[in-house]
Amino acid sequence: MEAELDQKLTRRETKKEVIKKNLSKEEMEGLKWLEYMTEEGKLSVVEADKGGAILIVNPELLRKKTLEKLENPNLYNKLAEDPTHNLHHELFTKWVEGKEKSLIHPETAKSIMGVSDNNSTRDDKDKTNAKSTSSHHKPGKAYFYPSIKIHKLTKQELVPGVEPPVRLVTALHEGIAKRSDVFLASEYFKDLEKDYCKDLLTDSTDALKWLEAVNHDVSDKYCLRAFTFDFKALYDSLNPSLVKEALQHAMSTARENWSPEFCKWLIDLVDISLRSSVGCYENQWYAQKNGVPTGGSLCVQLANITVYYVMHKCVYDNPKLMEHVSALKRYIDDGAGFFSSTERKFNQWICAINEALKNYGLLIDESEWKDVGEFVAFLDIKYCFDNNGNLQTDLHLFDYAYFLATDNSTRLIHSFS
Repeated sequence: MEAELDQKLTRRETKKEVIKKNLSKEEMEGLKWLEYMTEEGKLSVVEADKGGAILIVNPELLRKKTLEKLENPNLYNKLAEDPTHNLHHELFTKWVEGKEKSLIHPETAKSIMGVSDNNSTRDDKDKTNAKSTSSHHKPGKAYFYPSIKIHKLTKQELVPGVEPPVRLVTALHEGIAKRSDVFLASEYFKDLEKDYCKDLLTDSTDALKWLEAVNHDVSDKYCLRAFTFDFKALYDSLNPSLVKEALQHAMSTARENWSPEFCKWLIDLVDISLRSSVGCYENQWYAQKNGVPTGGSLCVQLANITVYYVMHKCVYDNPKLMEHVSALKRYIDDGAGFFSSTERKFNQWICAINEALKNYGLLIDESEWKDVGEFVAFLDIKYCFDNNGNLQTDLHLFDYAYFLATDNSTRLIHSFS
């Protein structure tokens, strides 16, 4: 029996597995060429800002777009020196304060920020609150990279050599407040965002559930026109003082059991986090002048809470502005819903919203209204009600890849689906 088993195992080990290739010879050559070009620094492969499309671009385009943002004095300040030490010390001190005032458990302060819980002497009851020397608790160095917004261009404009608009991301996953931000988001702000923002959708599945609810609850569906809208440069437009005001309102509304002292501590941590949105590019340090930095753990929650605070204050609680709106939901800076009147009335409605929002620095710069039976695209779906009042949905498909680099080669200069 053992000899037979050994024989079977030997045959299995010596048997060669035949792996069937799923790429043609030409596709394999193209992949090897692309690998070579990226290794040589002649091409970069990046993901688009929305939709998941893959872009093949000239690295110089990424550098140019990054510097266009960083060198804009309205957006960023150049710093004379690395501010990491001072900002991290301020953040650490705020966590010590939270520990000393029993706003946070000592073990949490130790785990998140490395606040020591050791006694200063054997007989001394006072804690040293010294900083941990572990590299685990030391801040890293944040950097910048552009996220290309091809959704702002038409398909005809997406040709090799085009320069699409970009959103500059601050990669804060190695930044000054990285550990504090991750803790605040997971422990407090994600649930607060969910409970406070009544207009929020989390993904395409959530959007489909919302559409089914509209289909079930709303009458006269045969006259409802689908619409979408988009806030212009949302993250850059959010004033830090407005963000903290909105956060205070969210906590006082949805977290009545949180003490004023604890809420203030949280807001102080957010303030330090926003001021810590600094990064280094080509050995130069930059600090964002305004807005909520994208790329951080708190950016989505802070943006959603702030937008809901302003929209609730200026739009949702205004019966005149909501007269023709049968339903409205939002995914960060993208809105969607149903409108019961004409396209002219819809455009007037968008103008009225912008007038109401202008004092808060927010602007809807893109919107779309479609007649009954015509789809609008939102997230990964398309939706509308047809002439009989039946809900219609479909997938909103994105092209898989675009070659946007300016190159003499004739390879890959088309889109792949």
